[in-house]
Amino acid sequence: MVMQSFNDRHQELAAEEFATLAHEGQFRKFDDDGQQRPFIIHPREVAERARGLGLPPKAVQAAWLHDTIEDTPVTYVDIHMEFGYEVAQLVWGLTNVDARVFEHGLPNRAARKQADVEFLSMEVALVRMLKLIDLGVNMYDTPAREKFADLFLEEADVLAPALCSNGGIWPDVLAFYLRARRDLGNRRGVWEWEHRGCR
Repeated sequence: MVMQSFNDRHQELAAEEFATLAHEGQFRKFDDDGQQRPFIIHPREVAERARGLGLPPKAVQAAWLHDTIEDTPVTYVDIHMEFGYEVAQLVWGLTNVDARVFEHGLPNRAARKQADVEFLSMEVALVRMLKLIDLGVNMYDTPAREKFADLFLEEADVLAPALCSNGGIWPDVLAFYLRARRDLGNRRGVWEWEHRGCR
């Protein structure tokens, strides 16, 4: 497990504050009890899980910030200026391709998700592990009754093997993702499932 120095902890708190301000007024799209939850709860859960799994401090900072470029007016330059090159690169790697490459957007969700698969499969291991954690947290947070859950599982079953394809995924990170995948599948009543591609 990576130990946090005083400076690391200070930088994580700065990332938390930055993300909280950036996502102010935003809410999660779904919740089990029908209540709207502040969006910042999601980055917090991803960051806490990343820290608990022993990812390095800059990855934990990136976990706090991972949706800022995609979902707020924050830019890559803003992240670079505040947190440095390494954190900015991690956040950039976690940003949907549609939000960082295509000026007018891709034509549909399927095209966007396919582009994400292709780009993420080439990312460094830290980005791919953070994405697995992000997927896992979303799976635990997705209400089983949501029709979206089936589409999400289908897309995750394509993305996860791509994330694992170039190696470097820590066993504990993969185990977390697989537990979350089984949990949502079981809650949806999808008992038959064999994960492809991640070992």
